[in-house]
Amino acid sequence: MTDEQAHGVRTGALITGARAAGSRHDGTIAPLMDASRAHGVTDATLRLFVLGALDDRERLEIEERLISEPAMLEQLELAQGRLAAAYVDGELSPDDRQRFERHCLTTTERCRQVTVLRLVRDRARIGVRERHTPGPAGPEAPVVSRSVPRDPSAWTLAVAGLVCLTVAGAAGLTVRLVSLQRQLAVVNQQHADQQRAVSEMSMEVARLSARAVELEAVASAPFARVPLEAAPASAGGPEYELHSGALRRGGAMVRVVVPAGAPLVRFRMRVANAVFPAYRAAIVDARGVERWSISALVPDTVDGALVLRVVSPSELLVAGEYEVRITGLAADGHDQPIGAYPFRRPS
Repeated sequence: MTDEQAHGVRTGALITGARAAGSRHDGTIAPLMDASRAHGVTDATLRLFVLGALDDRERLEIEERLISEPAMLEQLELAQGRLAAAYVDGELSPDDRQRFERHCLTTTERCRQVTVLRLVRDRARIGVRERHTPGPAGPEAPVVSRSVPRDPSAWTLAVAGLVCLTVAGAAGLTVRLVSLQRQLAVVNQQHADQQRAVSEMSMEVARLSARAVELEAVASAPFARVPLEAAPASAGGPEYELHSGALRRGGAMVRVVVPAGAPLVRFRMRVANAVFPAYRAAIVDARGVERWSISALVPDTVDGALVLRVVSPSELLVAGEYEVRITGLAADGHDQPIGAYPFRRPS
């Protein structure tokens, strides 16, 4: 809460404080109206709110209700006025008096308004005593012409002070309400932006999921059995034969070149023996990040050799070095690494 916003809330205390001055002349503090309790907020809670003694959760709850419940503004105004009047009359406890000075009397303008309130209450009390105290017997007072202007009475000054304080307080409360409404509008806009971002992300996830299903279907399609010596380009993209541990044996790394517009890249790899009922293949980049995987692979027999065939979307293979890691899947659920088949896609 900024100083200008806090000033708007504290100014309301002087308005109802002046009203309390005109309604009671004995200096007592009347209890808050029952309307505040009807809204679930007691006079004690409003008093703590004005004194700044509430925790953040309760303070924010009351501020939100000030926006949506106009009756709460009236009850807060009355509570602020009672505290201001009690402060002027010296009826606050030492702790509450310190809180009032720390949270309310923070600017020269507020101190001036409390001083005006004290003068108004003092003049009101003096006026009451003058009306109820009979004067000493004496000679008859001279007749004064009605055309001669009289000095303003204490009640006239009190009413004038009330009018001034009421106008100033109403303006402060209006500024505070407008500020809270603007803050609420900003929060609502941020919430709407977040909802829109979540919706867009959900649509993108759905699109990628559908694409993954299509690629899985293509990958599951049967391969034409061709000799391993040849690596022809299939209808969906080129096919390359990879070798396990080519670099360790001093062999050259297979270069994978994808023609423009080819959606898929096909790989085939020899495995030593078919001791597992199924295999899993994962394409991993140089950082160890898994870019693509497929499970439940069953090897084919080509010219007496066991061959695994893997299909990958070409758009996942940017320029760089990769490995196709083959893992055997046992019937009892455990798996065992079989080998790594490196390749490189040039830029």
